[in-house]
Parts: sequence; C-alpha cells; structure tokens
Amino acid sequence: MEGLEYALKDEQETVDFYLDISDETNDPYIKEVFRRAAADEQNHAVWFLYYFIKNKRAEL
Repeated sequence: MEGLEYALKDEQETVDFYLDISDETNDPYIKEVFRRAAADEQNHAVWFLYYFIKNKRAEL
C-alpha cells in the first residue's frame, strides 16, 4: 500500500509541475505539450487511486 500511495502522490506532484511549466511559457507548442503530459500523468494518478481504494476495501 505504501508504494501505491507514494506513486499516487508522485503523479499528482508531477501534474502540478507540468501545469506550472505550461502556465509559465508563452510558446503555444510547449504549452500544449506540457498540458497533454499533465493530463497523461493525471490519468496514471486515477489508476493508482483505483488500485489504492480497491486494496483498502480488500483489507476491510
């Protein structure tokens, strides 16, 4: 469970990092690349959250 929790937090921090980069640039191409990367990382976070919750329920 610790590994899943770490991975979930790491993905969320990466999303924030990529969105910060996207917000700071004036280059439309770079802005879009980092927004897409952030969306991809957010998708990973959703999967980690799914497995985290599934494992928590199994412990009950």
